[in-house]
Amino acid sequence: MKNILHHDGELYILSAAFATHLEGWGSTPPNLYVGIDNREIINANDTLAIAVSREPKASTYKRISLSTSGGFVVVPRERKLRAEASFEAEYDYGIISKYFLTTARSGNSGKLIVSVAMKHERAIFASDILKLEITLGLKDDKF
Repeated sequence: MKNILHHDGELYILSAAFATHLEGWGSTPPNLYVGIDNREIINANDTLAIAVSREPKASTYKRISLSTSGGFVVVPRERKLRAEASFEAEYDYGIISKYFLTTARSGNSGKLIVSVAMKHERAIFASDILKLEITLGLKDDKF
């Protein structure tokens, strides 16, 4: 799977940890939300409005809520730390190829943090378990 950390997501993560004084960025919300979509291509410049335009239109669709105070666990994996969350699909969502993490429960007024392109399109049915993993790294580009 190809994971894309969006520009808004990068600023969101860095400001929550290192620059909490930034207006509109520095606090962690009580929940983050996972949405699904069928964008053709994921770009770092994508905004939530772009992802929303490709979300399912079914009236039963809603983003899945993950608590920031208990919905994720941080575990060591291959000499790095990783935040992981598993969530259950609440409805039959049909064929999807991407999912994303956002600060918005619905609509496009929040931040698009990260998107994942699945290796293969797949049908998502109610009670299917999906897993979201986020690993951050620090590197020096000169070496």
